[in-house]
Amino acid sequence: MKDVGVVICNYNKQEYVVRCIQSVLESKYQDFDLYVVDNASTDNSVECIQQMYGDRLKEVSTRQLQYMLYNCDYPEPLRQVIYRELSRR
Repeated sequence: MKDVGVVICNYNKQEYVVRCIQSVLESKYQDFDLYVVDNASTDNSVECIQQMYGDRLKEVSTRQLQYMLYNCDYPEPLRQVIYRELSRR
């Protein structure tokens, strides 16, 4: 696990999330973990993200959210984002 984690939340925003991911990956600083938290998107964004960036990021879907809250392998800031996403349901 890296010292820096970048968390991007997505819900049916394929065009924007792809641009956001690309921007993060093109940054000068490269020593980070990139997480994309998807809250059950119904557009094609999840498939697009997996196809384009699957090997470079850690995708988190709503099916994994509750489990991840209790998983100590994830950093506290990411767990807080996950908790907020669960609370919005």
